[in-house]
Amino acid sequence: MHLPPSQRLSLFEGLAHSVVPGGTLLIVAHHSSDLHTTAGRPHMPELFYSAEEIATSLDPEAWDIMTNAAVGRSATDPEGCAITVHDTVFRARRRGQV
Repeated sequence: MHLPPSQRLSLFEGLAHSVVPGGTLLIVAHHSSDLHTTAGRPHMPELFYSAEEIATSLDPEAWDIMTNAAVGRSATDPEGCAITVHDTVFRARRRGQV
């Protein structure tokens, strides 16, 4: 979900709260670097975020971060040209046992 920063933080907190001990939190979104491509993303930079932003919203004592990256992939822009876009990919496991 691409929400304004204040709403996004509440979303991340709610998602993290719903993960049971031993469970996984996975968030994937368009990366802000896509704004510098012809991918056709909305020109609203405040709606994009990095995996690092998600990581800093979690209690480091409660989570093991497994993936914190901007992963590139091939895509086609609206004009049919081949481009590379990036996805924010964040995966963390809540510490503890079920």
